[in-house]
Amino acid sequence: MKDLDKSIHFESLSEEVSHIESETRMILGCVFDFFLIGFIITQSTPLSATITFLLFLLFVGVWYIYPWSAIRRFHASPPNSK
Repeated sequence: MKDLDKSIHFESLSEEVSHIESETRMILGCVFDFFLIGFIITQSTPLSATITFLLFLLFVGVWYIYPWSAIRRFHASPPNSK
């Protein structure tokens, strides 16, 4: 019964697939959906691809670069001495 419960929950899936891998798949899925919807609206592949690439850069910046730089800034600052 416990094995069945584990297979239903998302946690068991995240044990099999690494966290970064699942985030990357989610980013690529969102970007691909955005490209398709953008192409349907604009009927222009270059415009849709350009806007999609900018969205991809935004996602990568928010998910990977910003947290990395925030942690780096936090550890680089000297502790407050009183």
